[in-house]
Formats: sequence, C-alpha cells, structure tokens
Amino acid sequence: MAYRKSFKVSWSEENKEYVGLCQEYPQLLCYDESPVGALKGIRDLADKESNLQDSQKKIIS
Repeated sequence: MAYRKSFKVSWSEENKEYVGLCQEYPQLLCYDESPVGALKGIRDLADKESNLQDSQKKIIS
C-alpha cells in the first residue's frame, strides 16, 4: 500500500517505548517496544482515521 502521509518514530524516554506519530493526524500516537511495531501501529491508526473521515464525507454529501 502506498502511503501519502508523513510518519515518524521516536524513542519516548518517559514511556520507555518507541512512539509512532503521523504529521497529518497529530492526535494519533502508537507506542511499541520496537520501532517497526510503532511504525506499523501508527500506519494502521492513520488508515482507520482516514477511512473514518472518508465515510463521514460520504454521509454529509
């Protein structure tokens, strides 16, 4: 799947885990023990958020 979103994974010293972030959805965070897991998790969350927003647009239209 091609992603048209910007993702970032950083270490959270406070939580002692990696945190995945998405620039387009700053309210979303995904913590994981590994950077790969954090990236996969934030991608999944961003996909769900995008699908939710798309379905809401169809209802309004």
